[in-house]
Amino acid sequence: MLLVETRHVISRYASRLKKDRSAQMRELEKALQLLHDNNEEDTKEFITKKEQLETVRSKLMEGVLIRSRARWVADREKMSKYFLNLEKKHFAFKTMTSLIKEDGTEIIDYDEMISEVRGVYNRSYENRDDELKDIDLDTHLSIDTPRLSDEEAQTLKGKITLEVASKVL
Repeated sequence: MLLVETRHVISRYASRLKKDRSAQMRELEKALQLLHDNNEEDTKEFITKKEQLETVRSKLMEGVLIRSRARWVADREKMSKYFLNLEKKHFAFKTMTSLIKEDGTEIIDYDEMISEVRGVYNRSYENRDDELKDIDLDTHLSIDTPRLSDEEAQTLKGKITLEVASKVL
């Protein structure tokens, strides 16, 4: 019973810690973006915010590396520099830093990027059946499909012989 309670407390603590860390990263990214937009990249505030963000990301990376090591130890395989660098590289590619819209404008704000991506998918998958109600496919697909006569259809019934197949091919 004590083990269950301990696990519950640890789980709550870990999820709260993850939420706090992710909120801190979002705040730092927004602050850096605001300073970048105001062309204040050389200021002391920008440099300190950037260092803070790098510190938070490196702590996060340490956790990834520890979990990766533990996974490899559990599977009885030796860790290698290759896999550690691979983990680091994959983590770096998970975040979107900017998004270019259909009209060519670039979005850097995270919330705007999420809403734009959501909008693109909503537009792609919305139901357009009402637009297709009054469309006559025969007029739009004005393809004269040749039809078989009754006599030709009757000759096609039956087994295909080797001679006929070789003539066609």
